[in-house]
Amino acid sequence: MALEQESRANAKLTFQNPPAVTAEAIIDIVNSIGKVKTVHRESGVIDGKITRGVAFGTSPRLKIQVRGSGEGTEIDIDLRCTESALVNYHRAEKALRILTEQIASHPTLRLASNTGW
Repeated sequence: MALEQESRANAKLTFQNPPAVTAEAIIDIVNSIGKVKTVHRESGVIDGKITRGVAFGTSPRLKIQVRGSGEGTEIDIDLRCTESALVNYHRAEKALRILTEQIASHPTLRLASNTGW
């Protein structure tokens, strides 16, 4: 019997870009660091996995919800990965860091500032 646990990582980001522009950029980013499995344009859900930069073994599963928010776009990122209960590689957390770094450096996406000044 294998001992397993699930590592999870979540984030919520807001962009100044319209939803269609944001979704297309996110799809390009995910394909550059993993693989987009399905895109449900009607519901705004992107499913895939992140393969770059995570330890060997199971790749983290990715679900991104894209929706319009005011004059911009909000995305919810959910990453999950089944790992050994004896050694936790924190694959979901590592994949989230890689994904958010790619988003922050993307030339098209403009993160909305939630700070005062």
